[in-house]
Amino acid sequence: MLVVLIIAVLLLFGCVLLVLIVPHPITWLMALVLGLLIGLILLPKYQAQKQALEKGVTVMAQVQSIRQWQRKEGDGNYKTQYEVTAHWLHPNSGKLHVFVSNPLVKKPVVAVGDEVAVLVVWERSEYYQMDEAYLQ
Repeated sequence: MLVVLIIAVLLLFGCVLLVLIVPHPITWLMALVLGLLIGLILLPKYQAQKQALEKGVTVMAQVQSIRQWQRKEGDGNYKTQYEVTAHWLHPNSGKLHVFVSNPLVKKPVVAVGDEVAVLVVWERSEYYQMDEAYLQ
């Protein structure tokens, strides 16, 4: 996630530089959209994963589904990716939480019904990181 954030920030600096060189409405729009993407999506997701790794408590969640899809890579080459979805019931609030793994390039070794470890920030359960050691 950190690499994606760094690349997005570098692209934003490029857009800002382009705005200074070519002050056109489309360059302003590109910089604004990229800034909003970073500020509203990428940065909060990075901070959530970082807090889960620092302050997270390990809980065991039950695998509900494993999604598979093909991603085109290069000239006609396809790469299979996987995503694991697991559910966990919070013991204090009784609320069901859905955890989704990062895209995986190898087929997960877990199956539906198995348990996977997830690091969860107890006070903010939307901050989590699924332990990929359980998946591959």
